[in-house]
Amino acid sequence: MNIKHKLYKTYWYLEVDDKMLDKVSIIIPVYNSEKYLEECIKSVINQTYKNIEIILVNDGSEDNSLSICEKYSKLDNRIKLINNKKSGVSSARNSGLSISTGKYVMFLDSDDYFSDDYVERMYKTIENTKSDIVISGFRCFENNKEEIIQYSNEDKYLELDSIINDMVNTYYFNSISKTITKLDIIKNNNIEFDTSLTYFEDYKFSFMVMKKCKKIFYISNCFYNYRINEDSSTRKLSFEKVFKWFNDNNSVIDYIYSNDNSLKNIENVKLINLTSTLCILGKIDKMKYKDFKNYSNKIINKFYNLVSKNKINIRLMKQETKFNKIRMWFILHNCLFLLYISAKLSKIIKK
Repeated sequence: MNIKHKLYKTYWYLEVDDKMLDKVSIIIPVYNSEKYLEECIKSVINQTYKNIEIILVNDGSEDNSLSICEKYSKLDNRIKLINNKKSGVSSARNSGLSISTGKYVMFLDSDDYFSDDYVERMYKTIENTKSDIVISGFRCFENNKEEIIQYSNEDKYLELDSIINDMVNTYYFNSISKTITKLDIIKNNNIEFDTSLTYFEDYKFSFMVMKKCKKIFYISNCFYNYRINEDSSTRKLSFEKVFKWFNDNNSVIDYIYSNDNSLKNIENVKLINLTSTLCILGKIDKMKYKDFKNYSNKIINKFYNLVSKNKINIRLMKQETKFNKIRMWFILHNCLFLLYISAKLSKIIKK
């Protein structure tokens, strides 16, 4: 069912009796994010929608993040602070969920921030559409560059069956951020973040939540601000982390396919994962071709243990760019030097 955007934009300005407003829980996992943390917290404190609880979960930060959390928890009584030993973002979010008391829950990463009326827009949309979850577009930014990311430029209901292929092929739905969800959907179905995953934990969580939702609504507004810091992340990467990234993604892909019989071409999806993995590997600072080749072969060998090469069909990957299809061809024909060069060039071009 498609709903025209113009029908819904007025929802954001409806007059609502303050006494009737429901509490929204906002969970923010925090780990070594002192550089951006104050901007993140202030963006929530200053929301036009006031009936919120802000749950800061410090995950064993080694910088000044805990002090910043303590400072703001004393300034605003809506803030709850959990101070955990380092155990990962999944455990941190689970801790936040365990003490959430709102009708709805939202998630915010500590280096991102909300625009001032984001919670209000999301709350009024989920109330007026009577949905279980609302997913929004978002603004992606890095230094002075920005990009608006939208699944559609139209506000509309989504049927899980109709978007399930987009979930595994586009990764648009692989984050639980940019959503507002009925908390009962999560708690009544005992849904938690998988603590065995270092990466793609919110991808799996999003799928588990949406499988239990009767009404899913998409809103095209882009008032969630997602920060990219690729240079910093690639400097911190190692082969072990990239290999974990590859394995975690495959694990989530397997989970989704095992829980939805309508999905096909798992080999193609895993090739997309392999291509992304090797491109990330090639972008690591000081990664020489000899090392890239050795590491890539280890990952490729693992890949061929998981899939049958003769079931791969690049022509069916209609959502992939021509450039990405060329990279896939490089992999399938063992042209690793060309893949290495393309990864290095893409990093230079992005700068």
